[in-house]
Amino acid sequence: MADSNPGTHVTTAKRLPSWPRSGLLLAVALLLALQAREAAAQAKSPTDGFTPLAMTPGAPSGSFALSGFENVNLFNGNLSFHLPLLHVGGRGEAGYTMTLTVERRINFRFSHLASTNDTRGIYMPEWSWFEHDPGFSPGVMNARKASQEVGGGLETALTRLTFTAADGTEYEFRDTVHGGRPVRAPSDPNPTSRGRAFVTADGSWATFDADADIFDQGGPSLQGWLSLRNGVRYRTNAAGQVTRIIDRNGNTMELEYSGLDVTKVTDPLGRVVTVTTVRDDAGKLRQTIRYPGFRGVPREIQVRYDDLANRLSGPSICEGGEVCRCSELFPPVNFGAFDGPCNPRVVASVDLPNTDAQHPEQATHYDFSYNEYGELAKVELPTGGFFGYEWEPGEGTLPGGIVELPFNQQSRSYAWGLYRRVKSRKVYNYGEEVQSTAYSRCPSEGGMSCFTATHRDPKNGDAILGIEDHYFNGGPKDSYFREPCD
Repeated sequence: MADSNPGTHVTTAKRLPSWPRSGLLLAVALLLALQAREAAAQAKSPTDGFTPLAMTPGAPSGSFALSGFENVNLFNGNLSFHLPLLHVGGRGEAGYTMTLTVERRINFRFSHLASTNDTRGIYMPEWSWFEHDPGFSPGVMNARKASQEVGGGLETALTRLTFTAADGTEYEFRDTVHGGRPVRAPSDPNPTSRGRAFVTADGSWATFDADADIFDQGGPSLQGWLSLRNGVRYRTNAAGQVTRIIDRNGNTMELEYSGLDVTKVTDPLGRVVTVTTVRDDAGKLRQTIRYPGFRGVPREIQVRYDDLANRLSGPSICEGGEVCRCSELFPPVNFGAFDGPCNPRVVASVDLPNTDAQHPEQATHYDFSYNEYGELAKVELPTGGFFGYEWEPGEGTLPGGIVELPFNQQSRSYAWGLYRRVKSRKVYNYGEEVQSTAYSRCPSEGGMSCFTATHRDPKNGDAILGIEDHYFNGGPKDSYFREPCD
């Protein structure tokens, strides 16, 4: 499927030839279950109606491919890592690749605390704006409901569906009854129906047919069929999880879940892949993917997780160099009761199948470390090299990369967006820097924003190998200033 976001990438001007892009790997951040959330009587977020283009995750169209595992979205500065762990398939096209995605996009949600009736504008950090994330599944469908006042006490409402693929890329589905437009909430008790048919509007020609009508009011059942233009169909359950994949020739794959996590996959040939989640003696989370290798020999991949505090790539910007409180990272935002250590769970390492269990010190694996914002800072490769990344706040933002949105009369509060960009990517071979790319702003032309990728050769006096200017309609920050039902 193509990207569901509007086509922002206009043109690319290339000067000087650039080096061949090498690359490898990667992985990423598991979302932390939010520190104790008090029941909220009212909660609002900039991502209620859609994902602002400044926060778009994954690798939408217009992204800049660094390797088979990494993409930089030059428009919003997002770095997406998706490490393919295992391709599950047999006959035909009924299959998918289990992918570990390393990508953290923080969001802020405003809440009136029910326990205190606090109306001062308290915010809580969110590591995901969806109830479900793909994990090791092919993807997941989520419903997005939003409403806003239009004056005189009237209110409009909107429901969109978003399918999040295994690599984190989002695809928006709009109903065919109202064309994805907001509808005035009815004054009578009859809810507004969006029907059962939803389609993408990005040229990917994907459709979703729900088993029952989806309404603006109430929680919808997302059970139905997602059909792709190559004839492959995904069956989703009420929670939007993919439980079956069928290709045009009838080859079928079955998936089973425990809660939000896929636990068993049976391919068209009857081979079984299992995913188990346990905690080790130190209380750290570990996921094991077990599958039949050559001649049925059991093989496994280990994915290990840890707290950000234990995976910092260096001293943080906060006192003592330790993990920071949310208010230290984002000082303009009032976190109130939710102000604690910004310490999400992140991917620590991936052990490959050829690891000898009797000699764990010789394990062949990827190793990941992060900065204090939870952004990927270093990836150590099995080959002895590593990738290094630097980040910075987006242009024109407040401390930490905060974007202040207009005062909301409805909730009597300010909302916040977060706009941070990857600044550079460097490749090291046994400690020696061999490649370097810097990402920066270039002069705008004709109302279009411009971002530049500059490639250098550190082994040859930092000589410039290539410069690429990418032009886009509009700017990343502008996407925050849309209402949920726009």
